[in-house]
Amino acid sequence: MELFLHIGPDKTGTTTIQKFLEENRETLAERGYLVPKCPGLKRHYKLYLYGFDDDKTVKEPSWKNRASSPEAFRREFLQQFTEEVCGSGLDRVVLSDEGLYRLSEEEIGRLQTLFEGLFDRVHVVLYLRRQDDHVISRYQQVIKTGASTQTFSEYLKGPHPYYFYGEIMERWARRFDRENMRPRIFHRDRMVGGDLIEDFLACIGVEDREGFTPVQSQNVGLDAACTEFLRLYKIAYKERTGRDLHPLSQNMTLIGFLERNSTGGKLALPPAWRERFMQRWEQSNAGVARSYFDRPEGDLFPPAKSVPKPVVIAAEPLSVARAVELFLLAWQEDLP
Repeated sequence: MELFLHIGPDKTGTTTIQKFLEENRETLAERGYLVPKCPGLKRHYKLYLYGFDDDKTVKEPSWKNRASSPEAFRREFLQQFTEEVCGSGLDRVVLSDEGLYRLSEEEIGRLQTLFEGLFDRVHVVLYLRRQDDHVISRYQQVIKTGASTQTFSEYLKGPHPYYFYGEIMERWARRFDRENMRPRIFHRDRMVGGDLIEDFLACIGVEDREGFTPVQSQNVGLDAACTEFLRLYKIAYKERTGRDLHPLSQNMTLIGFLERNSTGGKLALPPAWRERFMQRWEQSNAGVARSYFDRPEGDLFPPAKSVPKPVVIAAEPLSVARAVELFLLAWQEDLP
C-alpha cells in the first residue's frame, strides 16, 4: 500500500488541494485512492497533532481536549486510522495538511512509526514557492490570524527558518528516503497544464483526470490598503478593549468585509528589496535545484514576476482617505 503525504507548506494552494480532495473523495476512491475522513474532513489536522510533542499539542487551538492526554489521543487515533485505511480495500492513500511542513525531525519520526506498519512506501509531496512571493502571502495570513501586528518591513527582517527548503526536505528525507521526496514548484510555468490540481493529480499518479468536480482557488488575498487597515484595526481594538477580536464572530466577519472591498493594488516588494531577500536563500535553493530537479545551474525557480501595477510598498500602503472610507463602510455594516 502506498501513501501520498502532502505536507504543504501553507500559501502554496493547500486549501485548494484539500477542497478538491474533499469534493472528489468518491471519485478518487473509484480510481483506487482513499482520502481518509478520520484525520479531518477537510485538512488532515489530526496528523500534526499526532506528531507534535505533547507540550505543543495541548496548546493548539484544534486540540480542545480531544482526549485525556496526547498519549490517549494517539492511541485512539491509531486505532481509527488503521481501521479506516485497512477497511477501505484501496491500495493508495492521500493525506494533506500544511501543519506537517514545520514538524521537527523527532516529530516526523512519530509519524514514521504511525505509517510504517500500514504502508510499503510513503511519498512526501510538497510545493516550493519563491520566497519573495511567499512572504507577501504569509504576511497577510499572520495579520489575518492575529499572529503578528508587525509592519511588513519589520516582518521581512525576521529569521524565516522555514524558507531554507533544503534543510526542511532533508529532514523529511532522512525519515522517508530521498527517493520518496516529491517536491513540486509552485509556479504555473512549472505545473502540469499550468494548473495546480492537474499538477497534483499527476504527482500522485492519477492518469485519468476526467470526471472530477472542479474547485475554485481558495483563500483570496487582501489588497495592501485592507491588509494595513486590518493590522491597525486590531492594534486599536486591543488597546481600547484589552482583548483580541473574537476569532469567528468578529475577526472572520471583518476579514470577509475587507475581502469584498479589496479593489486596490497588491502589496509588493520593490526590486532591490526582492533581490536582498532572495539572497538569503540562494545557497539553499541552488542545492535543492541540483539535488532534486537535476538543474546543475542551480536555478530553482523561474525569474521573478514583474511587479504588479500599481506598486504598493510597505512604507505607506494606507492613505488617510482610504482608511476613512473603509471605516465608514465598516460602520455602515455594524462591524465590531
